[in-house]
Amino acid sequence: MPQLETRQFGVLDYQPETVLEFPAGIPAFEHERRFLPVEQAATSPFVFLQSLATPELMFLTLPALLVEPGYRLDLAQEDLELLGLSAAPQRIDQDVHCLAIVTVQPDGRLTANLLAPVVINPKTRQAVQALQPGYSPQHPLPDGEVPCS
Repeated sequence: MPQLETRQFGVLDYQPETVLEFPAGIPAFEHERRFLPVEQAATSPFVFLQSLATPELMFLTLPALLVEPGYRLDLAQEDLELLGLSAAPQRIDQDVHCLAIVTVQPDGRLTANLLAPVVINPKTRQAVQALQPGYSPQHPLPDGEVPCS
C-alpha cells in the first residue's frame, strides 16, 4: 500500500484507486494534478484534498450541497470532456461529487467558493475546478458555522 508523508496528517496509507486526477491541474496550481481526498470522522463533513506531489499543499473543502442546498451545476463542454462525461445533466451526489473550497478570511470568517467548485466523476476519479457563473467565490458560512451532514 502506498504511503504519503504530509504536513497536516503525518504519514497516510492510501489505495491508488482513491486518488483524484485533475487533467488540467487547479487554477494557480496547474502543475498539481493528483490529490488524495482525506475524510476523518473528527472533522466531518470537511474533505481535505491533499496533494500527492507537494506534501505541504492541502485544500479544505465542503460538499457544495451542504453549503447551498439548492446548488446547481452547469458544466462547460470542456469540463465535461475532462471529466469523461456526456452532455446529459449531471446530478450532484448521484452522477458527480461537488466540493466547495473553504477559505478563512482575514477577519476569521469561513467562506466557500461556489463560483469554482471541484467537480469529481466518481467512476473515473477525474476532477476539475469548474467555473459556475452566478455564484460567489466567498459564499459565507452562517456565523462561521460548519453545516452538519
